[in-house]
Amino acid sequence: ANILLEQKVSDRPREVAEQRNLLRPLIDPLPDAVFVKDTEGRVIIDNIAHARYLGFENPSQTTGKTDFDCFSAHKAEEFRLPEIALFRSGQEYDAEEHLALKNGETIWFRTTKVPLHDAHGKIIGLAGINRDITERKKWEAEMQSLHKQLLETSRHAGMAEVATSVLHNVGNVLNSVNVSASMVGEQVRSNNLD
Repeated sequence: ANILLEQKVSDRPREVAEQRNLLRPLIDPLPDAVFVKDTEGRVIIDNIAHARYLGFENPSQTTGKTDFDCFSAHKAEEFRLPEIALFRSGQEYDAEEHLALKNGETIWFRTTKVPLHDAHGKIIGLAGINRDITERKKWEAEMQSLHKQLLETSRHAGMAEVATSVLHNVGNVLNSVNVSASMVGEQVRSNNLD
């Protein structure tokens, strides 16, 4: 029995490696960052896109790393808190987040993280995916800017319309005053002639 148990234990790392190798052709070419972490936040599996978010070229360099190894303490804590809440509640996490890359570029991504359970239902980690939404965020900012410009233009157009209306009314009043003055002038002249 001990020999059989030792055989199963020694076969386990090989089985895990084989499972990881089966995933590689599927997840590495994806543009989305795909990752699996244990409950301590250590990367177990990730793809090339996720490794690059962490500042590495190859996923093999990220195994065992946490966000605290890759980002500022503040940013790592910002990423870690929802993971802790996920482990406590068992509820999926889905949010928009941003990240300043080492090259100075800021990217926005939609993050989804789900709990992973063992055969007994205990949470043993999480699986996550980050989808780059930077272009959408740029479009939203541009739309918001255009909306502000449209409101400002409308306000100016409204002011011009009011000014035109006021000038028209002033013109009408001045015309009435001019007609009245002409009539008064004619009456005064006709009275002076009599």
